[in-house]
Amino acid sequence: MGRDYGYMGTTADTLKYDTTECTRCGGSGRYSFNMRDGDTCWGCGGTGKQRTAKGEQQRDLYLAALETPVEDVQVGWKVFAARSGGGNAWQRVTEIRRGTLDDGGTLIADPTIDPSDPAYRFSFGEARRLVPAKWIITLGTHRWHTDQDTIRANRGYTTEQLNELKRQVWEAAGLL
Repeated sequence: MGRDYGYMGTTADTLKYDTTECTRCGGSGRYSFNMRDGDTCWGCGGTGKQRTAKGEQQRDLYLAALETPVEDVQVGWKVFAARSGGGNAWQRVTEIRRGTLDDGGTLIADPTIDPSDPAYRFSFGEARRLVPAKWIITLGTHRWHTDQDTIRANRGYTTEQLNELKRQVWEAAGLL
């Protein structure tokens, strides 16, 4: 599970979530050794900190405030999305476009589909229709197919603008 303790772990002036010392590693960021992760603590992802209940509320409110219609997302913005290695992280959008049949998609049983239709596929003994994803978002080398209408995006804001957004959201909820 990825950790987001500020905004992408950037500058020291970043408004931070409320945290406490990790209860698993005692704040060292290290725990028992294994071949995959070395001695990185799973409780805190190696940071030595865990968000408190207040910190979880702060994070949820902040991320909700960043919900943006996918059609408004622009190349260069960062979006909060699943990483190929697991967890979520802020990743830069390098391309965004509508999905097509050439991109693949989801196969749905459809006995009425005409075999001459470009969406026609025969799979597991039945006629199926290929339905493309609504959006194809390229994040670096990872291509993400999604049918979501909204996504968490930084809207091209600077760290200072994002901190101000956090401050406003947290003040309104009494969490500052």
